Amino acid sequence: WIFGKSLVLYGLGMIDSILVGRMLNPVSLGFYSRSRDLSSTATMPVIQAVTKVSFSSYSRLQDKLDKIQEGFLKTIDVLMLFAVPFSLILILEGGAIVMYLLGANWFGVIVPLKILSFVFLIMGFSEILAPLFDGVGRPDITFRARTVQLIFSIIFVYFGIKFYGVNGAAFGLLGSSFVILFYMILKGREFLHIGKEKFMPAILSAGFSVIIVFALDLILRYTIHDSLSNFYLVIWSVFLGIVYLISIWSIGGLFKFGPKHTLITILKELGK
Repeated sequence: WIFGKSLVLYGLGMIDSILVGRMLNPVSLGFYSRSRDLSSTATMPVIQAVTKVSFSSYSRLQDKLDKIQEGFLKTIDVLMLFAVPFSLILILEGGAIVMYLLGANWFGVIVPLKILSFVFLIMGFSEILAPLFDGVGRPDITFRARTVQLIFSIIFVYFGIKFYGVNGAAFGLLGSSFVILFYMILKGREFLHIGKEKFMPAILSAGFSVIIVFALDLILRYTIHDSLSNFYLVIWSVFLGIVYLISIWSIGGLFKFGPKHTLITILKELGK
């Protein structure tokens, strides 16, 4: 199962770029590839680090459901703390970041970059379930999930490119990411048996923090963009990320567990 999953993952990593290259042209492939690289740069290292640690932990705790539940909730917290703000910044201010880092010639990267930033965030929440299944001895679930994802990716990306070009490829990948997330959640519920109330601290802390950042950016967008250069817009993007973290810290104080408390634990471990 592990070998089969690796082959499917290899296909998933290439299929969208292959279809873009075959159906469009080298320029479109260049835009798409660059947007894919940039959108995954911030989130995938976080997700990969979390999944590596999670697999070894789940393998040791196969018979301790309460510990597995606690560990899984903490991985959700970590994504809310680190993956969400990076994706949020790219969705809101990806245009300014592209213009500053790459220049006006890469303007075609902006829209797919924003879509794919959301894609990799959605994928992150399905990825953290994979080490759970592998760790408890059910890699077949992950293999089937990846196979389903590959099939839907081919279908969605093909028709997305056919009707909407590069942006359609990104939207196609977004559609397949929602399919796999829904599938993984259904399977995960069979193992975890976690009540909805356990997810509320992470969902509410991150949800309200996202709303605060969106509102701030929306209110000041035209003023900021009309008066600042791309360099200062990048600084503004960093500031929005800081606002998110401050918000999630403040809101997290209302709960006995969640992202704030997980961050405190991480800081304590780093301080040892």
